[in-house]
Amino acid sequence: MREALAVLRARVQLAPDATLRAATTWYRNAMHRLDVQGHALRYAFARERVDAYRAEGIPLREALARTSMDLGHGDGRGRWVKMGYLR
Repeated sequence: MREALAVLRARVQLAPDATLRAATTWYRNAMHRLDVQGHALRYAFARERVDAYRAEGIPLREALARTSMDLGHGDGRGRWVKMGYLR
């Protein structure tokens, strides 16, 4: 959470107020206006990351674990990322 607030304070144009609540409200409203589901962005990011790791020659299991870490989860060996990735 500290990192998110630091980004907000450094880049005020992201949200009118540098509080987590204001940023959350701004994000939800922006996604609603764009008709984008928030988790759809995470799925797209995860898929791109796994594909990029695989293009570097990293085995699928390790690519999934790394992507899980990129998403802010523990590596968990990529169990949750795998569920979304292999859909």
